[in-house]
Amino acid sequence: MATAARPMRADARRNYERLLAVAREAITERGAEVSLDDIARRAHVGPGTLYRHFPNRDALLGAVLADWAEELRRQGDDLVADPDPAGALDRWLRLLLGHLGTYRGSRPRSSPPPGTTSRRSHRPASRCTTPAGRWSNAPVRRARCGPS
Repeated sequence: MATAARPMRADARRNYERLLAVAREAITERGAEVSLDDIARRAHVGPGTLYRHFPNRDALLGAVLADWAEELRRQGDDLVADPDPAGALDRWLRLLLGHLGTYRGSRPRSSPPPGTTSRRSHRPASRCTTPAGRWSNAPVRRARCGPS
């Protein structure tokens, strides 16, 4: 019988979140090949703490990309309710392009190459596209293209 995962202790949660934030910043500055030891040092934790949360670079990069996708989804959810759906879509696409420019080429090495399919590799991407699907099903239908 499987046991339920224990919730993280408060200090472990803080370390995890700090590592994730520092990793996002470091990847933005230097790319996906940034030193993991540098990330640990900048997060003020030991390398063992980093590896306890993220056993390898792919795990850290996957968490960073999933965190990015969740942030983008939240921003998109906020924009779905915007009374100007065309403007909201424009703002969301600009956010998406900004994030894509930041994280271009940043995918775990264990991910399949672009153009191949893997449910696991598309999880973060599906989180980002959820607002676009809602727009196509609701407010965007109200937007008018061209003069009324």
